Amino acid sequence: GVVYSAGAEAEDDTTTLRERMRAELRSDGRAVYTPLTGLSLMVFFALACQCMSTLAVVRRETGGYRWPLFLLGYMSALAWVAAYPTPENWRTVLELFQERAKFDDQGNLDLFRLKLAASALKGERDYVEYAETANLRGLPGEAKQVLDAGLAATAIDLKKPYIRDLKAIVEPKVARDKASLVALEKEARTTGNPKLIVGLADAHLGYGNAAKAIELYTLALGKTGVDAAAVNTRIGIAKARSGDAAGAKVALELVTGGNRQLLAQFWLAWVMSKAS
Repeated sequence: GVVYSAGAEAEDDTTTLRERMRAELRSDGRAVYTPLTGLSLMVFFALACQCMSTLAVVRRETGGYRWPLFLLGYMSALAWVAAYPTPENWRTVLELFQERAKFDDQGNLDLFRLKLAASALKGERDYVEYAETANLRGLPGEAKQVLDAGLAATAIDLKKPYIRDLKAIVEPKVARDKASLVALEKEARTTGNPKLIVGLADAHLGYGNAAKAIELYTLALGKTGVDAAAVNTRIGIAKARSGDAAGAKVALELVTGGNRQLLAQFWLAWVMSKAS
């Protein structure tokens, strides 16, 4: 009412405010306030940390400003990308998160996968770093797909020697890797080797075989030495890719502990933005 000069005399009359908001237009003639705008604002205010009393309590209980500032920043970032999930917003938030989280290769792969899903990969560095990481982790199929995506987006250039070299390293591995999957799965099921099972699931995830990846990840859960947070993250990723938003939500909400949990929450925000 204050913003649209409804005035004190109209404070009990919502018609004036409603009509002014409906009449507000952008410079290109589009309406400023649409049902989608309203939904975005509802999502933002549902997730954003707006309670200063909560931050004050966190400050008192932790004895410093680090955690309240982190809480304010993280919840604001999560709310921002959930409410306004543009590729630019996703890239900004995920770049800041990646810099702070300092993941190992496994964590970075799941973060790169989110960047790819959110169309937030931009430029040569992003595509090459993702492809190199996938290749180093024994996922030539995923590395090839990333390079192909980078070429299609004209983000990388085959005229550059190191791009050609990386492609030449990755591509011959793909056929051999695919041919080995059946025998390796038989061995993994016979021996129950959790590392082998997870590795196979990762390979199928990289090749886009979501159903097989979910089956193998589920088999690995509960076995000694398995990182349940990482596996549940990837079950969530595979289910999201297969269109099962509800199943992805269940899996991602099982992820607990540190930066892995935060990454799962970002994945969940993306899943919910696509489902809405």
